[in-house]
Amino acid sequence: MFINFKSIHPQRFYGSLLVIVLIAFTFLFKAYISEKLLSKVVPVSAYDTGESFNNLERVSIESLLATNNNANVQGSYTQTQVNKIRSDVGFADLRVLTLEDFFNHYGSPLADYSDDFIEACERYEVENWQLLAAIAIAETAGCQTGISYEQRNCWGWGGAGENRWEFDSFDEAIDTITYLMIRGYTNEYMNARDIQNTYCGRNCAQWGWRWARGVNYYVFRINDFGEKYGLERTHEIYSFDEQ
Repeated sequence: MFINFKSIHPQRFYGSLLVIVLIAFTFLFKAYISEKLLSKVVPVSAYDTGESFNNLERVSIESLLATNNNANVQGSYTQTQVNKIRSDVGFADLRVLTLEDFFNHYGSPLADYSDDFIEACERYEVENWQLLAAIAIAETAGCQTGISYEQRNCWGWGGAGENRWEFDSFDEAIDTITYLMIRGYTNEYMNARDIQNTYCGRNCAQWGWRWARGVNYYVFRINDFGEKYGLERTHEIYSFDEQ
């Protein structure tokens, strides 16, 4: 009967055979893809250890970088050239992880707002993503001195005494100051040396480059933490004019 059908209706026979092959191939392909995807999922038991998502994310990324020095680092909050890596637990911006490590090292509450620094830089196209974080540590140890925490002003923004600005939240402060700095300095001058005289004020001239060198030191420290995630060292100042 099967042979008779083939001889009587050859076109239908080969058409039916092609459909059967395609269906079989589809099932095999789906099974292969499912196995690959499941192999990327973090086991439920990993969450039973009490570790936070950030810790799991960081461990996953560090293991990726340790096994693959050429790990693909691209994309962030935009599709342009930024610093995002795919890990077993999703996507992570390496700059955010770097700032978290940096602020945690100094015990600063700004660690919880690391993503706001990077989002503000992306929003206003700021290239020097290290600068505002470095200034925060240089000025107030990351909002740990005086009333900087109560004012949500870790950057001495506005000057001293009653001139110093107060913000309703840290994310507002980070967004506002980032915007005002890029508007005032532009990317060309967004570094500790070039902004010292206007940001720090006239008294800084009496100190030579002490303020700028201090901020620049913390830019170096941020880059130290960033190297662990494979980030390039950027925005470091190596020369200061004598005064």
